[in-house]
Amino acid sequence: MQEALWAWGGPSASQPLCARAKGTSLLIFSSQSQACFAIYLAGSIFEERWNLGLKTDSDRLSFRSHRSMDDSRSKELERRWNLVLSAVEHGDFSGAEYMLKSLGKEGYIAAYSELGVLYESGGKGFQPNLPKSIEYYTIADEAGELEGMLAIARLKLGGAGLSKDYLGARKRYELILGQVENRRALFGLGWIYEHGLAVNEDNGAAIDYYLRAHKAGHLFAGRQLSALYCREGKWLKAGLFRVCSIVSAFYVATFDRKNLSLYRQL
Repeated sequence: MQEALWAWGGPSASQPLCARAKGTSLLIFSSQSQACFAIYLAGSIFEERWNLGLKTDSDRLSFRSHRSMDDSRSKELERRWNLVLSAVEHGDFSGAEYMLKSLGKEGYIAAYSELGVLYESGGKGFQPNLPKSIEYYTIADEAGELEGMLAIARLKLGGAGLSKDYLGARKRYELILGQVENRRALFGLGWIYEHGLAVNEDNGAAIDYYLRAHKAGHLFAGRQLSALYCREGKWLKAGLFRVCSIVSAFYVATFDRKNLSLYRQL
């Protein structure tokens, strides 16, 4: 899947490139397509240089402090959550694991999602364990916790540790969007419709989802829109969205790299 994302989605060979074109208009068309390709290629080189590839796996940086603390224990939960964040930042993964398990046993379901992240990613002496990760993600997923649902959808979509289940992934994304406009769920549905995964391939639906994901801040939605518009021969739109994606990637790489994983996760 990741390799496919790097491929330039040029115009379909069956598309009538110059139904009404004469020599001059064909030259203009060719120049537009070449310019679009050059912009797309420059963006891909930039993303590769700054390690901005789309993340189809998990990332320790998804341990983040903006978890919703909306019950009567909010201040205590926030204090303990900050201790988990501190442990992760200092490489104390065993300590983070212990605290997350305690939070999970007390009914804080989001902790199970982060245990899944911990076991999937590993690091600094903490060995990755994908089956264990899936076990924790599943607990969160079955409880309807957002990050758990997104993780299971991602794994079903990519076939990492779970059998590929495009329908299961799509249903989870749709359930999430019934509650909140989530950029990763929007991008996931765009990907499903673009590639016809357990649905009929539908570029129109894919563009709609990618547009919403782009507005919601997904780092790579603009790139996918650019590729789709290239295939349709809409060079101006393709170029504009590719430029937007390059600018967004530059901003994240330069000013907000600490939160890079939040922007690039599928």
